Amino acid sequence: MYNFASQGSVDNGIGLHTGRLDFALLQSDVAEMLYEGWIAEFMPPQPNLRSMASLWPDAVHIVTLGDSGIREFADLRAKRLAVGSMRSGNRFTAVRIWRESGIVRPDTSENRESGLEESVAALETGEVDAVFVTGAIPDPVVQDLARRRRDLRLVAIDPAAIEGLKGVR
Repeated sequence: MYNFASQGSVDNGIGLHTGRLDFALLQSDVAEMLYEGWIAEFMPPQPNLRSMASLWPDAVHIVTLGDSGIREFADLRAKRLAVGSMRSGNRFTAVRIWRESGIVRPDTSENRESGLEESVAALETGEVDAVFVTGAIPDPVVQDLARRRRDLRLVAIDPAAIEGLKGVR
């Protein structure tokens, strides 16, 4: 047995799919997509995929600061976003939210693909305007940011995206 460092849930799921891993931690939405099959990644359904336990409920937060000019979800369209590492569950969920919202946002250099701590640091230095955070409730990184910053704001996810995600399989 060995430990495997990864970019996150999607990377872990691919490791399971390819047989490189026997056990992995996954966000529930990533696990569901792998179980059902994921056309975008050319992965057929994995009906033998099993869950052992739910460790915590994940919540999605979109975090920004007061001077960003972001007041609602649609304001994110023209902003610099930190969405998570390339094969992370955080990025996976952020992309799904964008698709379901109906707002076209191509992958551009304006999107930063980095881990959560680096993303929050980039928010504080002004390198990005908002950060997608998929994590535990309460998320320790968001809590630490809130302790340091009085101008922290949470952006509501577009209601159309939430409704669309309920029916996505």
